[in-house]
Amino acid sequence: QGRAARRWPLAILMFGIAAWSRPSTAANVLSEPRLVVRSVQFQYVGVAVAPVAYLFVALRYAGHEQWFRHHVYAAAGAVPALTVVFAWTNGWHSLIWEVETASAGSVAELSLQSGPWFWVTLTYSYVVVVAGLFVLANAALGADLLHRRQSGLMFAGGLVPLVANVAVMADIAPATETGLTVPALTVSGLTFAVALFRYDFLARSPAAYRNVSR
Repeated sequence: QGRAARRWPLAILMFGIAAWSRPSTAANVLSEPRLVVRSVQFQYVGVAVAPVAYLFVALRYAGHEQWFRHHVYAAAGAVPALTVVFAWTNGWHSLIWEVETASAGSVAELSLQSGPWFWVTLTYSYVVVVAGLFVLANAALGADLLHRRQSGLMFAGGLVPLVANVAVMADIAPATETGLTVPALTVSGLTFAVALFRYDFLARSPAAYRNVSR
């Protein structure tokens, strides 16, 4: 039961990474505006849930069980839930993006301009990911080699997408067809895979060791 309880935040995180990266790839190769918008709507499910899931993975790994309460879930999930709702109803209010189209010959080029809720989602995502990084860095302090490796891999899994996103938002990264999103999320998924399958961070986390020693 304890292992199952430690597993669900990771499962949600992996779902979020997949939901974020797969539609992102599709959106870059689709040309029909309606299909591009639909792909972005699916992508926002991952955009909404992955950052907060990362924080809960870190909290569970470090043994901060006091945060796993229904009222905390409701508070932490409020912005992600609204983001998903707004993404799928964006045509009515343009809170997340505004659609601009331009014709290049016979081809209609679609451009999505950020709306006000986009910046709310972005800020919230940065805050919860940085909080997760802080939790993992704190867990690594004074830890043995195994737990430092586990924490380091999961730290990298959050830091790489964060840095990539900041680079894109600050126009530091060069514009490409696929951008940095898919490569960064791929790296994140790989680091968690190594932490899970090589170092078994679910069963051998600091929190798991504390539970066994009681």
